[in-house]
Amino acid sequence: MLLSEADTRAKLIDPAIQARGWTEDHVRREETAGTIELIDGNPARWAPDEENPANRGTLGR
Repeated sequence: MLLSEADTRAKLIDPAIQARGWTEDHVRREETAGTIELIDGNPARWAPDEENPANRGTLGR
């Protein structure tokens, strides 16, 4: 049986952690790095909660 990364965590890792007395306060969740776009050949990084100026029609930061 092949499991995705999310399934492996949900079905195998999280139950093992909880069985050993760990709570959500002990566990850190991974965060998305955000979007990286090429603008005029240069990389521009946008945080997940940051509005991308390209969506407003104005480039640059």
